[in-house]
Amino acid sequence: MSSGHPNFLPDETLKTLERIAEKYDEGSPERAALEVAAKGLLFIHAAEHGNTFVEYLEQFDADLTEEQRRHLTRMGLR
Repeated sequence: MSSGHPNFLPDETLKTLERIAEKYDEGSPERAALEVAAKGLLFIHAAEHGNTFVEYLEQFDADLTEEQRRHLTRMGLR
């Protein structure tokens, strides 16, 4: 998969999503959300949209306000 953005490490992200999903029961909303996220990454790869997604991530980061950045940091997402 494409790379170029420090937060877009698809193989590592898929493995992490799998490890987290294993903590939830089949059919739980949490597991379903994680499966959708994994399928989204796989779609990006299969459709060869990795570079477009990296561009989106860069734009997303640029569009955040300082308050939004702090909120993501408090949530452990940055």
